[in-house]
Amino acid sequence: MFRLLTTLVLFVVGIGIPYAQSKKLPDLDDYKLWYSLKLRSTSPKGTWMELYKDYENLQDTTEIRSLSGDKQYAFTNIQSVTLDENWCFYKSQTGIGIVNLLE
Repeated sequence: MFRLLTTLVLFVVGIGIPYAQSKKLPDLDDYKLWYSLKLRSTSPKGTWMELYKDYENLQDTTEIRSLSGDKQYAFTNIQSVTLDENWCFYKSQTGIGIVNLLE
């Protein structure tokens, strides 16, 4: 009886192994998509927050998100971001930028 059960278990396990799902190993292009999302600042009244995607080797992306709605803005290669309740001011390679966050 024990031998029959052992044979049955090995048979069932042996059938399932070829159908097991294999994991795909990430390649170098997949690693370029990975980033850490970090909070940098919030507006004075807490209506908006500034987040940035911190990539290992690529240019960083700054996101401005509304905390009370679904509005969202994304910028690449900007710095010195200042958030007001309705405005976002930043410095880029081409100059100074101003964005009305309510539009």
